Amino acid sequence: MRSSRRCSSSSGSPRAPRAPSPALGLSDNVQTILDPTQPVGSRVTSVRVDGKVLDPKATYKISTFTFPAAGGDNFTSFRKGTSSVTGLLDRDLFRQFFEASATPVAPDFARQQVYATGLKETYRAGEKASIVFTRLDMGARGAPKNSKLELVKVNTDGSTRIFGTVPVVDGNARVLFTVRGGKEFRIVARDSKTTIARAVVRTAPKMSHKVFPKAKFIRSKQTRVRVKVKLKSEVAIPVKGRVTIRVAGRKYNAKVKDGVAKVKLRKFSRPGKYRVVVKFKANDNFASAREKFTLRVQR
Repeated sequence: MRSSRRCSSSSGSPRAPRAPSPALGLSDNVQTILDPTQPVGSRVTSVRVDGKVLDPKATYKISTFTFPAAGGDNFTSFRKGTSSVTGLLDRDLFRQFFEASATPVAPDFARQQVYATGLKETYRAGEKASIVFTRLDMGARGAPKNSKLELVKVNTDGSTRIFGTVPVVDGNARVLFTVRGGKEFRIVARDSKTTIARAVVRTAPKMSHKVFPKAKFIRSKQTRVRVKVKLKSEVAIPVKGRVTIRVAGRKYNAKVKDGVAKVKLRKFSRPGKYRVVVKFKANDNFASAREKFTLRVQR
């Protein structure tokens, strides 16, 4: 994990609850989520590098001090990797870093290790999210106290919109909301700029149809068939959008209202079997869906 000017404290040691937890710095391209309600060994629920979920099969290169690298302070996982010692002291590395900086360097108080319960890796549009955050405030000198969390929707074109706020009290907050559609949502601590982003997945609605009248009453040059399409959502928001129906070389459009679209077809000029293709067009909240069926027209 690359070095960076931005660092935030993190406690990754599986010590007993009463023992002090040492702090490690994380690069600004790394974010970990810890769930303090889980047992020791299962508290790290998410690790992302450059915004991507950690690949357990990949090899990552990190830098740390020789003591934790040898498993000190209960960071025993370091022993599973291979290591090399540079021979440089942390004091000298810090001095070289600051001497090479052309501009003044200020601390970044955004947490790279976030304590959260109930946070998932991805969410479906329309899903109910329930997340509890703790320890959002840092104890470092000059660190701001967070006053609120902003809930931000990121649209597919990259534009953003704040759709809600939640107060932060003593570094703690509980967030309850319905996930909006789009590319992703972000939860941003306004004061520290701590940001958690999660991708939003669109699900396809379940489709079903009914044809009126029944097949034995549909006659060529006489009957105008009515098709009723039902679209059922698996999440908390109702299906809205548009449906197209193609049959006998014609295309019909209908608006979905309360999960239902209705289309009245023209009279069929000849008897026979007709293939009907029904499509629901993807939108901000739902993926596309498609259904086919056969319509029989009597003489």
